[in-house]
Amino acid sequence: MKLFKLFSLLFFIAIIGCKNTESDSTSPKEPQQEKSQERIISLNGTLSEIISDLGHQDQIVAVDVTSMYPENLKEKATDLGHVMNLNVEALLQQKPTQIFAVKRELSEDIISQLNNLDIPVHYYEPEYSVEGAKNLIKAVAKDLDAKAPKKLTQNIENKLNSLSTFSDTPKVMFVYARGAGTLLVAGKETPVAKMIELAGGENAMNTYDDYRPLTTEAVAQANPDILLFFNTGLQSVNGAEGLKDIPGLANSTAVKKGQVISMDGLLLTGFGPRTGEAATELNTKLSQYAK
Repeated sequence: MKLFKLFSLLFFIAIIGCKNTESDSTSPKEPQQEKSQERIISLNGTLSEIISDLGHQDQIVAVDVTSMYPENLKEKATDLGHVMNLNVEALLQQKPTQIFAVKRELSEDIISQLNNLDIPVHYYEPEYSVEGAKNLIKAVAKDLDAKAPKKLTQNIENKLNSLSTFSDTPKVMFVYARGAGTLLVAGKETPVAKMIELAGGENAMNTYDDYRPLTTEAVAQANPDILLFFNTGLQSVNGAEGLKDIPGLANSTAVKKGQVISMDGLLLTGFGPRTGEAATELNTKLSQYAK
């Protein structure tokens, strides 16, 4: 759990660079207000994306650091920073009428403070799957008293129908990097591992659930065909060429063959409306090296 929280903190810093079927609101809903009067705070990038896609972007007044899409979101919405260091007083200055958050990303202290506000707080527990993405969209729509357009969920299916299949499943190792001094490898229960599988690959590290520090022994044992990074992570180690200077990775087959790819972090791990798009992009990049 500590490693998961550590990774969450590092990931959210890096990309600056489902809910269960029922809603968990901490206070009774007030009578529905006019749409223009809503003042929404979203504390998760995927939730911000869903709220925007449901037609409520203009009502978002503040977001967390991971809310990077749509790209113009922060032109009007205040950035409240990382949820693990959330300042509730600063949040209240935005005069929110609703708050949306992923519960496991918040500390117990922050949850307690939010629960004491006289404001509806909608908590979600995302499931990293196609059905989880669809359910999350529907759950957020319900809490917004909006109807989830079928095109949002149908678009996911349409994209998945175009995926290429591989005769030899490529073994992919995802490395979270924030410079050569901070390297973590994704285990089997992480969002990125689920996306690798959805895109037709095999996650290379299936002996543990979350994230662990990269070691020479782990890389040698896993022997990945392909290394996967966030765009910002690969940049932080000076690109694919920089991997040749990192012990453990330098001698891997993936680095020797130049089989290294990267993607936008929120797209790769969000499991929201762009789930199909993410799987398609990763599938296409894997196909460069897989048969």
